[in-house]
Amino acid sequence: MTRPSAGEPSVPGRLVDEIGAEWQRSVDGDVTRWRGYSSLWDPPEAMRDSGGGPTAAVVAEVVGERVRSILIRWNERTAKLWWVEVPETAAQPPALNFVAYDVPVLAAGSIIDDTAFGSLGVTAQEQVGAYRWWPSTGEVHQMYVAPAERRHGVGIALGMVAWTYAWLRGWPAQFTGSYRTAQGEAFLETAKPWWSGRTNPLTHLAPPMTPGDRLSP
Repeated sequence: MTRPSAGEPSVPGRLVDEIGAEWQRSVDGDVTRWRGYSSLWDPPEAMRDSGGGPTAAVVAEVVGERVRSILIRWNERTAKLWWVEVPETAAQPPALNFVAYDVPVLAAGSIIDDTAFGSLGVTAQEQVGAYRWWPSTGEVHQMYVAPAERRHGVGIALGMVAWTYAWLRGWPAQFTGSYRTAQGEAFLETAKPWWSGRTNPLTHLAPPMTPGDRLSP
């Protein structure tokens, strides 16, 4: 899987993506590992590597053309999440969903398809959150975080895993359109440090995704 870079690496052996995060590549047999570093993604002290050096906020593993795992080390909560990849090939344009779970049946960061998910005995109601975008353009359609999981970094993790996946696949960089919920607008305000310049001004306010919510992503 070939990765283009957006800009020159500041450290030998690293690539820089569209928001300035640096990615370091290493190969172990048939596994290519990417470690993402950014001052905007700096994990808290509790998540730091024991050596005391720079800590990768994202660790992704690719086998051949398959992205096998993406571990988001934003905080201890997000470092427990794993992902189900659900494509919508019949949609116009085709869309892709990433659904987050934390049920301890898979290694954190694992990415599986919907067929494999069906064999785990985990229900869709146990999802932590979900993220949908159009890979052909990079436009984000919607993000959902279960009410009990909000304010714990799950929304950040969903954005990071989708961005990383698209970057690894060489797809267009993600951006937000002008149609979103009030909670989505509030979330983007908190995400300005790393999402600035990739958000279109709000023109249409969408209804809440969770019934009864005054503010819902």
